[in-house]
Amino acid sequence: MRKNLLKSLFVVVAFVAGTNYAVADEINATLDHTAGAQWGSNTGASTVDAEKEHYNNDAAGSWAGCAYAQFSYQIPEGHSVTKAELTYYVNQGGRASRNDIIYYMKKDFTIDYDTFAGQTGKDLRYTSDRSGKAVASAPTGGTGDRGPLTFDVTDAVKDIAGQGQSYIIFQWTGNAGGADLYGKGSAEKAPALVITTADASSQTTYTVEFTDGTAAIKDPVVYDGTIGETATASAEDMAAFKVNDKKYIYESGNKTITLVKEPANNVITLVFSEAPKYNYSVKSNLGTTIVEGEDFLGETVVAYYPHFVLVDDSLYNCPKQGSNPWYGISFVLEDPDTEETVTYTKSDIGSIVFYSEGEALDGATASNSNYADIRSFGGAVGFADAEDVEITTLEPGKYILTADLFTPTSAMGSSKFSVGEETFTLTSTSNGYHNELSTAEFEVKSTVTVKLLAGGSKTNAIDWLYIKKTAGVATGITSVAAKSENAVKNEVFNLNGQRVAAPVKGLYIVNGKKVILK
Repeated sequence: MRKNLLKSLFVVVAFVAGTNYAVADEINATLDHTAGAQWGSNTGASTVDAEKEHYNNDAAGSWAGCAYAQFSYQIPEGHSVTKAELTYYVNQGGRASRNDIIYYMKKDFTIDYDTFAGQTGKDLRYTSDRSGKAVASAPTGGTGDRGPLTFDVTDAVKDIAGQGQSYIIFQWTGNAGGADLYGKGSAEKAPALVITTADASSQTTYTVEFTDGTAAIKDPVVYDGTIGETATASAEDMAAFKVNDKKYIYESGNKTITLVKEPANNVITLVFSEAPKYNYSVKSNLGTTIVEGEDFLGETVVAYYPHFVLVDDSLYNCPKQGSNPWYGISFVLEDPDTEETVTYTKSDIGSIVFYSEGEALDGATASNSNYADIRSFGGAVGFADAEDVEITTLEPGKYILTADLFTPTSAMGSSKFSVGEETFTLTSTSNGYHNELSTAEFEVKSTVTVKLLAGGSKTNAIDWLYIKKTAGVATGITSVAAKSENAVKNEVFNLNGQRVAAPVKGLYIVNGKKVILK
């Protein structure tokens, strides 16, 4: 059951139906202790009640740490918790805008503060004790001193206090940049917990129902409230939602009500209408359809497009949109038939005999599980897993193969290609998302098969590739293996498709060298 958070009132008395109700009381919880733990490469002295308690990301194998703050309180007899706010200060290291994850530890969790100081090791993490206890993902907002940072912890305090425990312990971790929580030893920046309670006799509940005007379309939500206060549906209540492959959009029914003691009389009934589905398509200015589909009115569609499009033997390209790191567009469906266009311009890359997106290679393993939003068409890449993947065949001529390697790891991946009996290796130059690399020019003297060799992975893959023909087999040139220049004059050669006996005027290749017979 989700609980609404009412504004805390300090010593307020409401008169309802001839009865006086003590509405609210504000409790400044006692800060018993703070502590900081470190381990791994970040090992240092763990601390208790210090001015600063260090923490980091305890999910990491190194540079890890967590911090704690323990508060005690007494809830007045007959009162219940209606609101709780945690306020704290940090000194943020590393890069700006790191996120802390704040947890509250389960009932009966304790820390031996007498032995805690000076300890190091992963035994100080207590990760098994906080499952499902996340309070907030809290952005610190920059580097250096940050605060006061205030977060609602009402549900956490309600949970622990409701189990009869008069103290609660919060834990800070998840900050991969490293930070210091100002602790109990700080005169002005120590953590604080303010709890608002209310006399149980003044409390009630109200219900928000979700209907299509006739019947319920999802379960109602019950909120806490105070007799005599007003209540209304929240923006979250009126937000669109999906049930059983249908989407519903708020239409009417919200109102402000004054809460009375009997919950059955505190009801707000919202009416939602079923959203239609609209068709959409993304086309290029070249007339090709890149993607088409349908979705609900008001939905945001993200459509990826190819970085390159092959027209005849030339590549046309469309860059990333604005500052986005990905090849795609997003748009909101507002019309029954929405058509978006992406613009391609002709590049100076011509004489292309083959182009493909990595995931479109016949036989390749496709993956979009890593960094899908930065890739080209389909948000995916392709790789040869356990078996080689045949890409295409090439006729005699000279070529260069260019591929965009996707290797977002520090291992710097590489992809291997075979052209007939020759093998080429393209190796990433950075652990970035796009490494555009080319082979050296190579010559094909007879029809051969090009393959992407096995050994790739979802983080060592191909986003796209093309093969450019740089030259054909020159007129009057034939390959002569292991022949001396003198032997040329005594052989029969293939010249311009005709078998002729030497000496005949023409250009030959002997042992890799050009030989001209005059």
